[in-house]
Amino acid sequence: MGDPSLLPAEWRGDIARAPDQTHLARIVADYVAGMTDRFALQEHARLIGPVA
Repeated sequence: MGDPSLLPAEWRGDIARAPDQTHLARIVADYVAGMTDRFALQEHARLIGPVA
């Protein structure tokens, strides 16, 4: 939640309309909950670097 702009573009509209931190947290949680294991690893590599 430190930088929601890192989420994909299709999620940014929801982020912009989030009225408060609680709603923003729900949007981020929904994004993470929808990830497959493989996609989560790819996103981690994109944002942080490869898993060791």
